[in-house]
Amino acid sequence: MKKLPLMFRHGKGTSSDLIAWFGGSLLGWSHVDFVMEDGSLLGSREDDVGGGRGVRIRPSDYETPKFSQVISINCTEVQYARYTGFLFAQLGKPYDVPGIFGMITGRDWHDPSAWFCSELQAGAAEAGDVVPPSLAFPVWKVTPNGLALVWSTLSGLADKL
Repeated sequence: MKKLPLMFRHGKGTSSDLIAWFGGSLLGWSHVDFVMEDGSLLGSREDDVGGGRGVRIRPSDYETPKFSQVISINCTEVQYARYTGFLFAQLGKPYDVPGIFGMITGRDWHDPSAWFCSELQAGAAEAGDVVPPSLAFPVWKVTPNGLALVWSTLSGLADKL
């Protein structure tokens, strides 16, 4: 068995507060990264923090959030390879600015040309067969809060199996 750890964060800026609020909770999550085995973080950001915009690998300390939490789920070696393979194939793609507004207006998040943080991880979860396609995520919106709920549920289920 392998673990798929995600680092959920709430940043210090107003944009983080707005993302969390439109995602369902002012005190919720505004960003998510995959925690790699060496501790670095793979995710998508709009700002230039930690090594550039878009899908990048950033150092573990690239940002000091208001609060953060790592939630891990169990998976098979094959699921891990598919999940991380999907993420690595997305490196260098731009941040999905229209997708952020899609959280408000509604739009299909599956466009592979650009990603925001929670779309990227949901896409990897579907590609890795960690969750069935579009079963856990609505077709029009994947927020950091929604992804945290799915990850927490899967983490809790693993403890009961």
